[in-house]
Amino acid sequence: MKFYEVAPHLNLTQHAVSIRPICFSVKTLKTLPKDLQEAIMKAGKEAGDYGRQLESSEETIKLDTLERAGKLKRVPFEERDAMKKLADPVMATYAKEIGAEGIYEKISMA
Repeated sequence: MKFYEVAPHLNLTQHAVSIRPICFSVKTLKTLPKDLQEAIMKAGKEAGDYGRQLESSEETIKLDTLERAGKLKRVPFEERDAMKKLADPVMATYAKEIGAEGIYEKISMA
């Protein structure tokens, strides 16, 4: 995204999560034989796991390359726990507003 062009300092807050959903029509899925449905569900899980691993490893490589080229400076963020403590009540309120308390609880437990 070339953020380094306008903001060469990267604070490592670890607050963002990238979500890459794999979508498939349930209506179409149900028309397939059971073995194909199972294969699709298994492949979707494997693709998700692989994508997360690939994205994580590529991020490090890209940041290292930018830093070596002098285009980026990583800044450690020491106050993540304090930031999370302040953000948690806001997140809980928003989850309640949109009916996502169950999802929020699962994420909070991880």
